[in-house]
Amino acid sequence: MISLSDVSMRFGPQVLFEGVVWRLGPGRHYGLVGANGSGKSTLLRLMAGELKPEGGTVSRPNDLVLGVLPQDHTRYDAELLLDVVLQGKRRLWEALREKARLMAMPAGGEGGGASTEREAHGHRLAELEAAIADEDGYTAEPRAAELLEGLGLLTERHRKPMGELSGGYRLRVLLAQTLFQQAQLLLLDEPTNHLDIVSIRWLEGYLRGYPGTVVLVSHDRHFLNGVCSDIADLDYQALTLYPGNYERFLAAKVLDTHQKEAETERLEKKIAETQQFIDRFRAKATKARQANSRQKQVERMQKAIPVIKTSSRRYPRFRFECVRPSGQEVLAVRDVTKGYGGPPVLRGVSFVLRRGQKLAVVGPNGIGKTTLLKLIVGGLEPDAGQLKLGYEVHLGYFGQEDRSALDGKTSLVDWLYGAAPGETVGVIRGTLGRVLFSGDDVEKATGALSGGEAARSIGAPGALRVV
Repeated sequence: MISLSDVSMRFGPQVLFEGVVWRLGPGRHYGLVGANGSGKSTLLRLMAGELKPEGGTVSRPNDLVLGVLPQDHTRYDAELLLDVVLQGKRRLWEALREKARLMAMPAGGEGGGASTEREAHGHRLAELEAAIADEDGYTAEPRAAELLEGLGLLTERHRKPMGELSGGYRLRVLLAQTLFQQAQLLLLDEPTNHLDIVSIRWLEGYLRGYPGTVVLVSHDRHFLNGVCSDIADLDYQALTLYPGNYERFLAAKVLDTHQKEAETERLEKKIAETQQFIDRFRAKATKARQANSRQKQVERMQKAIPVIKTSSRRYPRFRFECVRPSGQEVLAVRDVTKGYGGPPVLRGVSFVLRRGQKLAVVGPNGIGKTTLLKLIVGGLEPDAGQLKLGYEVHLGYFGQEDRSALDGKTSLVDWLYGAAPGETVGVIRGTLGRVLFSGDDVEKATGALSGGEAARSIGAPGALRVV
């Protein structure tokens, strides 16, 4: 299994991590956690051999079967979904493809040459049958189909081209391909992205029973709790391993910090008491020797004070304040139907939302969740029915992966000022600070923002006021 010894990595002048020591255990399921930008994805790429460390070594057996989620989402556009998954096992896929090619060839004519050709043809088919059997090839398609089904791709889609799918569904197919490998080590970077609740729960159960070693990055604490046997915490530019799931890790980390704080307080109190004795009796000849001994004790205690580093984790702070109270009935949806030329995705939807209530819209992908929200905010018109906002209700909308609000060239501070021209520069900068943009970060062009930064930015106008 992979082992890391004294591994260090930096991004320009910024040290991501250093002195990382990690030997992965067989069958362990690790959750790799840490703040955005702490180096989690970089660490996965080091383990996969895609990057070389600036310091230390990453050792892996030559025969290690490694499963890594592919990043080239357009590579398989012309291929059928089921075939894409089967390609997770390269030897099996090549054997299946060659067998299909040989089976489509004519058997050969009369004569000695033809007989020799038929014999070679049959011998090669026998070799391919053995290779397919070694890879459990005769159950491969049902297993591939099961993975696709579990990840929300229905049977009728399995023999359609990959290029017909949206980006999110392509990622699901590539995840199914990675799982189909049955790798000894799975490296999964945010595998729950673009999955709905049903698919996430299915993946959680699948990985929980996975016999190989798994290293996954995720911000879903419930997913980490359900899958992980260990947590690898990337913080303070170092990696610390904790046994147990995410909740146990949190408790252990808090306890470790409290113990260090208590030990620091105890030592500082002892140092102060000892220093008082030294100051009092240093000048007395009868006590000078004892005072010198106590001075050495102070030096030893000072060295023993635990180092409590500042965590690299930072959290955005949104403060929502209503412009003014609305009426008791905030939203009324009555008999709403909406389709896109085919069968309606929403049919006869009715509900009333009252002031103070919080409503979660859940369901599988394609069921109409986003459509419902767009109908509420006026981005779409219903085919039938009515949506009515209550008295003094002002809307705020955070769209799914909606970067259209960011024009790309404007600086972040100017963009937010454009969204709230009545606010002062101090309020604008303070709001950006609450969503983790400070200093020169506020001058960053909106088009250069990462996915997480863009999401925080789009949420910033709502932090100025609740609409």
